[in-house]
Amino acid sequence: MLWHPLILMVLTSAAASTETTVLTLSRTVLPMADQGALPRALARVHPRFRIPHVGTIAVGVVGAVVYIALNFLGRGLVIGDAVSAGGVMIAFYYGLTGLTSAWAHRAGWRASAADLWLRTVFPAIGGVVLLAAGMWSLVHAWDPSSSGTTWPLPFT
Repeated sequence: MLWHPLILMVLTSAAASTETTVLTLSRTVLPMADQGALPRALARVHPRFRIPHVGTIAVGVVGAVVYIALNFLGRGLVIGDAVSAGGVMIAFYYGLTGLTSAWAHRAGWRASAADLWLRTVFPAIGGVVLLAAGMWSLVHAWDPSSSGTTWPLPFT
């Protein structure tokens, strides 16, 4: 029964991650296409919505093709490795955010006990725990035998 919210959370997270990647990359493609480094069609901006619609569609299609190819070559195990890699990046980002938050509020902790705990101690603990979890995951994932999508290189 509780797996329904879990599936909803995973799908929501995957959609948000995909949207973030596609939108950021399409906005990176826009000036490159505008300057002629990429085909000019990728610089087209929708007249009503003012978004780089051609670049957004192109980035989405290329991403889907790459994912399908990798999933086929990796015998369907790419998603697990992709989630692990994304988890490491998220742990690093939010770990640094927690430590930065504690550092930014280091002078105001004397105002009250709530300020001490909510602005300094809890964010610092969360940051350290997330960085430790990210490092553990990185060390664990570094071993090729724990991955589902390893390919032997043709040289030693």
